[in-house]
Amino acid sequence: MIKWVSVMVAIFALTSCKTSDLGRCKGPSPETWDNCFADYTYPKKAGVGVPTVRYKGEYQKGQMHGNGILYFTISGYGTITKKGEFKNNTLAKGKIIYPEGKAPTETVP
Repeated sequence: MIKWVSVMVAIFALTSCKTSDLGRCKGPSPETWDNCFADYTYPKKAGVGVPTVRYKGEYQKGQMHGNGILYFTISGYGTITKKGEFKNNTLAKGKIIYPEGKAPTETVP
C-alpha cells in the first residue's frame, strides 16, 4: 500500500510540474506578451479590500489566454483561485475554488 501511494505521489509531482510548452514571456508588462508563459503579480491598486492578483499561465496578444491559474488574494478573506483554460482574460473552462468555508467550488463549462 505504501509503495502504491509513493508511486502516485511521484506521478502527481511530475505531471503537476509541467506548466507550458511555450517559452518564457519577455518584456516589462503583460500587455506586450504574445505566445509565451509567465508567473506575474499585477501591481496592487490602493484601497481597502482590493485583492492582490497573480496569474501563472499562458499569454497571447497581451491577454491571459491558454492554460493558467489566477489567484485573487483578499486580506481577511483568503485566496480565490481560478484554474483552467483562459480565453481573452476570462476563465473559459475550469474551476473556481474559494477559501475553505467561504463558498463551494464552481465548475466553469
